[in-house]
Amino acid sequence: MIYLAGYIVAAVCFAQLFRYAQHRNANALAVGAVNYVIAFLASAGKWVWDDSQIAPTAITLGAINGTLYWLHLVIILPSFQIAGVGITFAIAATSSIVPVLVAWVLWNEPITIWQWGALALMLPAMFLLRPNTKQVKHLTFKADVLLILNFVIGAGVTTIHKLASVYTTEQESPTYNLSLFGFATLSSVGYIVWKRHRPRNDELAIGAVVGAINATTLTLIMLSLAVLPTAVFYPVGSTSVILVNLIVSHVLWSERISIRQKIGVILAIGVILLTNMN
Repeated sequence: MIYLAGYIVAAVCFAQLFRYAQHRNANALAVGAVNYVIAFLASAGKWVWDDSQIAPTAITLGAINGTLYWLHLVIILPSFQIAGVGITFAIAATSSIVPVLVAWVLWNEPITIWQWGALALMLPAMFLLRPNTKQVKHLTFKADVLLILNFVIGAGVTTIHKLASVYTTEQESPTYNLSLFGFATLSSVGYIVWKRHRPRNDELAIGAVVGAINATTLTLIMLSLAVLPTAVFYPVGSTSVILVNLIVSHVLWSERISIRQKIGVILAIGVILLTNMN
């Protein structure tokens, strides 16, 4: 469980730093590009240190997911503005249900009656825990499309993580990480160059810290999936990240926890308890 706990901490730091960047009116895509460059360099260092094996499967899965990482960032930012941060986060979190079901179908990973209950509670928990926002614009057709893409791409990212944990060895895992962040870097930096945006000093600094955290987060995801069932990692991880983000946002940004969110906290605790019951 130490990998799962580390993942939760890293994921919360990642989200809060992007929130800090937006608070400073930084270009989030520029921060994202710097983040991927740093994550790639960190992954390259680990790849060399571990004397990792080159594997076509790891490179292919990493290339696909690296592109999806960048697309998810491109989709999620306008989704914040059009549909609201709360709804976007809720949709992104619920997409983690997909790899749990994929693992059950493809590899017969068992899902107990208690874990089915946890999955059932996850949807209302995500809905109730979504952050408050005072300026949620009317959900237009464009917003609906963005939310659907947010769910689909998020499901694709988490499912490919699981595929990589199954079809690559421990020695090949750093190759997957390197390929993922390599293609995310190519996509994001290429976009920034095309837009002719020169990152500011604060964007470089925030992006560097976010990149180090991002590389750590991916490593913790792969380590967690190697030792924990998918039906444990994704429900507990996703729900806990939303829950901790809610508390941290209350402390750092003075966001109030409404009665609706308090009910969501109770359901989130229920998800964690049910997931770990045999």
